[in-house]
Amino acid sequence: MQSTDLAMPTFRATTHATPSTARRPFKVRLVAINPEGFSSALAFLAATVDQQFQGMATVEQLIYDSEDVRNRGFDVSLAISDIVKDGPDIIGLSWYSWNDALVRHIAKLVTELLPDAALIVGGPQTRTAFEPDLMTLPAGTVLVFGEGEQTFCQLIDAVLAEDTLSRLPEGSGLVTGEGIRRGKPRTQAIPLQSLPSPILTGHFHEPNGRRLPSYSTTRGCVFRCSFCAWHDNLNERLFPLDKVLAELDVIAGKNYEMVWFTDTIFGRDVERGLAILKHLEGWGGRTKFGFEMHAQFLDPALVEGIARLPIDFAAIGVQSLAPGVLRLSKRSPKTQKLHDAIDLLYRRMPDRGTVHIDLIFGMPEQTLDDCLQSVSELLEKYPDATLFCSMLQLIPGTAFERYRQEPGWVCLSPEGDYEVVSTPTLQGDDLLRLRDLLVGLDAMWIARRDDDAGLRLSAEQAETVGKALRGSRFHNCPTAYRQGLMTWKDVEAAGQEVIRSYS
Repeated sequence: MQSTDLAMPTFRATTHATPSTARRPFKVRLVAINPEGFSSALAFLAATVDQQFQGMATVEQLIYDSEDVRNRGFDVSLAISDIVKDGPDIIGLSWYSWNDALVRHIAKLVTELLPDAALIVGGPQTRTAFEPDLMTLPAGTVLVFGEGEQTFCQLIDAVLAEDTLSRLPEGSGLVTGEGIRRGKPRTQAIPLQSLPSPILTGHFHEPNGRRLPSYSTTRGCVFRCSFCAWHDNLNERLFPLDKVLAELDVIAGKNYEMVWFTDTIFGRDVERGLAILKHLEGWGGRTKFGFEMHAQFLDPALVEGIARLPIDFAAIGVQSLAPGVLRLSKRSPKTQKLHDAIDLLYRRMPDRGTVHIDLIFGMPEQTLDDCLQSVSELLEKYPDATLFCSMLQLIPGTAFERYRQEPGWVCLSPEGDYEVVSTPTLQGDDLLRLRDLLVGLDAMWIARRDDDAGLRLSAEQAETVGKALRGSRFHNCPTAYRQGLMTWKDVEAAGQEVIRSYS
């Protein structure tokens, strides 16, 4: 097929914010494949499409979660059959680094099986991928960059108009044989008060298991950390508080074991944060909560409110205590501020093990000594806290992404989250020692979680435990997979002599 615009149904793009020109009923199938993580993005799309097209749309969500995809019996052909059955007019694929190869494969098959359907691909990987990566999608694939609800509805409106795609809506693109055609970038955030709530409208997809691993009361972030892709250049936006509280009332009835608030900085607006915490106090039951916070915005009143709740974790991102490393990552080099915030949590939390301190290894110019010193200092000062350490990920769209192209830097594939394998300052034996340390610290966390062993390790002891676990199925896994795979039974079987000597 030589004409690239013929690879998908011809349509025109409209620019109004609330499309409603549907002249006939139509079917939309939204697909997410989540071997890692959980997202409510499809639910927001489904709720918005239903609202905009007022009964003309039949919207179905197909979500394959980690238990499905990691299962050796997961059959892509069956997933394809589900996607193309009954011939939907529009198919939306959610593209992340962790499902990179699967999405490319599915996009190719779907285009061959349903050449008359419009294929729209969105998600973080779309927004941040290099053009050669985007060009691996079938010609005619429409792309959505960034916040997608308005753009997706505008594209549906265009599909139904059956005209040529002569002008792309803001925040969209088109894969052609010659390259990627792009509309103007979306420079204004969607007013969150205009979006329907997936939870209140019945579009929310229940996660596998009894944990809700992502609930957000905000979008975006005020910071631009070099290693992080949570910012979208649109700053932080807040969902209306009354809508958040109403959603929490619905979630309360689900009796989840845990709800993880994935705001980038919970409680940056202290009064708003306190109102949410007060609302959670009324839940009763045994649901625990997890929060992500920032040292700069950790208010004593906020900590008091968190301490009154059943807490799974309260996390602070430290990343490193080496000032030079912090500067390169666009974090404040004032480490005393970090200690003050951790001190505040550590003193007040009834279970100090719920205080989670996040560290990253493998950042530019970071050495083995930097990493060991940060871990040793934190373990010595906060022995009952939980250290979560991971290797740097050179994620698309981050400032550190450029290192994937530089000599001395080696990282995993997209499915491994671009996790760093080697850097100019961390190679060979040094990197192996860090891997041992990472696994040993995870073993300590799992010992506390699964066996209530109360295990306390120094950095040196954690490294020894990790070394004893070499050769296990999770020693060389990317962080997210390793922490999901390890159990106390594994830890005890592989390193019981070492661990018993420290218990």
